[in-house]
Amino acid sequence: MAKQKQVKKSPIVSENKPKIEAAPLPLPSGFWKNQGWKVAVLLVVGLFIYYQTANYGYVLDDQIVITDNQFTKKGFSGIYEILSTESMTGYFGAQQNLVQGNRYRPLSLVTFAMEYGIFNELKPGVSHVINLLLYILSCVFILRLVQLLIPDKKPLMGWFDMGFAAALLYLVHPIHVEAVANIKGRDEIMAMLFSLLSLYFFVLHYMYGKGKNYLYAALATYFLGLLSKENTITFAAVIPLSIWVFRGDHRGKAWNSLGWLMVVSFAYLMIRFSISGVPQLDQKITDIMNNPFLEMKGGEKLATILYTLGLYIKLLFLPFPLTHDYYPYAIPIMNWAKWQVWLSALLYGGMTYWAWKQLKAKQLSGYAIAFYLITLTIVSNIVINLGTFMNDRFIYMPSLGFCLLLVWAVWELGERWNNAQKEIGQVAFLSIPVIAFAFLSFIRVPDWETALTLNQSAMRVSGNSARANSFMATALFNEFKETQDVVKKRALLNEAMPYARKAADIIPKYYNANLMMAGIAGETYNLNKELTPFLTDFEQIIYRRPDVSFLTEYLKYLNGTGPDLNQMMTFYIKVGKTLMAKKGADDLKWAVHFMKLGLEIDPNQPTLNQLTGESLNALGDSNQAQLYLSRVAQQ
Repeated sequence: MAKQKQVKKSPIVSENKPKIEAAPLPLPSGFWKNQGWKVAVLLVVGLFIYYQTANYGYVLDDQIVITDNQFTKKGFSGIYEILSTESMTGYFGAQQNLVQGNRYRPLSLVTFAMEYGIFNELKPGVSHVINLLLYILSCVFILRLVQLLIPDKKPLMGWFDMGFAAALLYLVHPIHVEAVANIKGRDEIMAMLFSLLSLYFFVLHYMYGKGKNYLYAALATYFLGLLSKENTITFAAVIPLSIWVFRGDHRGKAWNSLGWLMVVSFAYLMIRFSISGVPQLDQKITDIMNNPFLEMKGGEKLATILYTLGLYIKLLFLPFPLTHDYYPYAIPIMNWAKWQVWLSALLYGGMTYWAWKQLKAKQLSGYAIAFYLITLTIVSNIVINLGTFMNDRFIYMPSLGFCLLLVWAVWELGERWNNAQKEIGQVAFLSIPVIAFAFLSFIRVPDWETALTLNQSAMRVSGNSARANSFMATALFNEFKETQDVVKKRALLNEAMPYARKAADIIPKYYNANLMMAGIAGETYNLNKELTPFLTDFEQIIYRRPDVSFLTEYLKYLNGTGPDLNQMMTFYIKVGKTLMAKKGADDLKWAVHFMKLGLEIDPNQPTLNQLTGESLNALGDSNQAQLYLSRVAQQ
């Protein structure tokens, strides 16, 4: 006789499902009375790790949303413009669409405008403190949500419950430092907070039988999350999934919640499209700093995306070393011959299969993985090109799935132990990542103190990033401008130039790298008056990016200061000949441009007149060409 197959009972819900929906769960009372000390622990730990940020200033993209944003700096009067324009308009002055799609994330900008309106000046310390408090508040709602979703799971040692463990892990994870310590990261924090609030109110309404006001609150907070950042839209899947998994007898309510979320999502998209336009997913982005996949061939794009998705898993388990810069080519171009690509594909394939299998059994492990995968989709570069390979802040939301999975693993491991002290062992086992992550976060936070410290930390990890090298050169150059000591000024310029050169070597057409090279070369000449190395640097830059306006401005200045005119003339002739040899229309135009600068020194110089005339003839401007050729004939 065949043995009957035993089905493992879910630790979350009973396998005995009634045919009709069960009565609402009894809502645990006295949260602040019974759990207040856990909230206090989260507050103290969060303050301990991040208190340093209160003394930090603005770095990285803070200028886009705060310091150089004309709407934010209008205070309260700028709120309407923030709400009614694409989110980069306040910085650029007009909608640019530099990356695929557009950006409409007004709510965090509104908070910055409110801060400016209250204080009538920039207060980075206040902004940092607000970021931290919102972050800790998010962790408090993680604590409460997990307790509500899994009310019957026994706490370890009578007090260490799954909600507290998940909230603590999330609070200390180093991958979150970027979102918290970078003021601009408030959009990530607010999107997560409002998403959690929406799930919280949905749970209270559909699982605990709270009234319609909780449904309205759930929809309102979901909408506020969407206004914070579009990542929130993934909760349109997470919320119904949560209700279905943790209260399978409320399947109809899961579908009902999905319907309401779709209505709000549609309303949000209509508002977004009317303000910032419908995203053009086929938009061609030709700037590699906004399209890192620009120069990739065939399957290289998908292989590189899979590789970065694998790196996310690595950083969740081992978040060291960290960097804020994953621009070309901190992440190398990958192909399908690389084992790392196949390993990542196998990992995600296995995760997807496990999530599907465990979700059918209403298991927490399946839910945790599904949460991670669902919230990761929108930041994976598969749905839309994000403008960079990856970022720590991109998995700020998905990382909660990792924390839940780790908590599940610890509780599940304890079920297999028969030792009477197993609960102590479980708590000790969970304490290892908590302590390690807290330490790594604590030592990561100081990297965000200034632009210089941030870029110094990035260079230790992202040495092959053109952007990181260029930003490092920029940070040192800014230090140079604020320093009065001549010896130190020379040292800073000497330190900055190799970074600018490396950035240009990695991506020769990178505008900012060539601009920094030009600026550093010009200031170096001002200090030492050595013309030959200066002209050599300018010559290299001209061949790569002749459109760097500083080149023309500085050469005009130099023409009037009277250095070695013969050497200057030799420079202009060489530049003209080299650009003419490329034979492109743009190259010929720039050849004419720079040779005319040489003719400002000596309008009758025969070689420059001859070459200028030939270039103009090649461009089809024979009348202008004759003016220059006639000067040669008259000599």
